[in-house]
Amino acid sequence: MSAIGVALIQAAPVIIAGIVTNNKVVLSCAAIIMILIAGSSGRPSYFFMDAFFIGIAYFVGLAIIKDPDKTNNT
Repeated sequence: MSAIGVALIQAAPVIIAGIVTNNKVVLSCAAIIMILIAGSSGRPSYFFMDAFFIGIAYFVGLAIIKDPDKTNNT
């Protein structure tokens, strides 16, 4: 499997955490856990690519999460 494919697989749980839980704390914990897994399981030369994709997934997850203060209930 290519390095980009592995990075996308490692980023997927972060986006899934944002969709399923709609909680910023869970999203942040998922991103931190995936960064730790990427650092411990992969090659050091690919860590920055993995971290880049996990970072993108984190910001996508933040975009998915709705801010409850900004919702219009009318």
